[in-house]
Amino acid sequence: MENKKIKITVFGGGSWGTTLADILSERNYDVTLWVRDSKKAKIIEEKKENIFYLQGYKLNPNLKITSNIELATKDTLIAILSIPIQGLRGFIRSNRHYLTHIPYFVNTGKGIDIETLKRPSEIIMEELNIEQGQVAIFSGPSFAKEVMERKPLAMVIASPSIVTAEFLQNIFNMDFMRVYRSNDMVGVELGGALKNVIAIAAGISDGLNFGYNAKASLITRGLAEINRFAILFGANPFTILGLSGLGDLVLTATSTLSRNWRIGKYVGEGKSLQEALSELHGMVAEGVYTVKSVYNLSQKYNIYMPITEEVYEVLYGGKSPKSALISLLSKELKHEIDENFQINLL
Repeated sequence: MENKKIKITVFGGGSWGTTLADILSERNYDVTLWVRDSKKAKIIEEKKENIFYLQGYKLNPNLKITSNIELATKDTLIAILSIPIQGLRGFIRSNRHYLTHIPYFVNTGKGIDIETLKRPSEIIMEELNIEQGQVAIFSGPSFAKEVMERKPLAMVIASPSIVTAEFLQNIFNMDFMRVYRSNDMVGVELGGALKNVIAIAAGISDGLNFGYNAKASLITRGLAEINRFAILFGANPFTILGLSGLGDLVLTATSTLSRNWRIGKYVGEGKSLQEALSELHGMVAEGVYTVKSVYNLSQKYNIYMPITEEVYEVLYGGKSPKSALISLLSKELKHEIDENFQINLL
């Protein structure tokens, strides 16, 4: 298929959605960025710069920006959904009439819906009544600003249909961005969602000045916690050790660019959750919401999630950050590897 015949629409005018639209338009695809707010869309179009989330980064002149949903969806082959997970279902319901004809949907948001405890792919399939093979997840360690600067990175695109994954892999792969394919959509989604919770814990630790040893321990035990959770829902444990799990966890839990880490640091320093969120100036830290979903799922299915539980108690239960992290050290002594865990590699 010729590049010029492929129309891609990115829904969501935040930093990541804008970045994806920009780099894809560089490959001569017909790319449109849909921005909900018509006034913001007009300003971004006129300035060819998203002054709201990516100030200082000029956009490709070929990139189209619009708030017109009918125009954005017309003849679209691939819809990239870069929308906060808690608003994903509402967006699809409001625009279902315009979306149903689109063959492929690629979700980039990372989280679990608070109300239904569903993953993004489940929401997309339910609301649009489409097949698994039409849905994919694009994830991995990626800060928008570094991608806008074309700094090298690796990502993964996952779909239950490996044919779909391979097709989209070729669309997204670039000279500075190596894209791997996977058919473990569950693992890729859960790795990307849960790492934000652990990143908040790492930020809290840094806010308390607990040091590098403590943070490394939290990240490592957090990875075990993510794997324990993901395997229960059918994920391949090696996916969690890959780009969407370990890779994204390392990035998000150690960098000052990470919104989730910053939320944790602010809370660790003594700010309330609302005060911490105000420091992001309207940007979304998905882990703040995901921790509720993961906590509720862990309670429902009796999954041992000590770090998640403590982060939940700090953010929503009034527990002091210092008490939460110290309580992790006083848990019952146990084997490092879950003693009842088995994996069949055959």
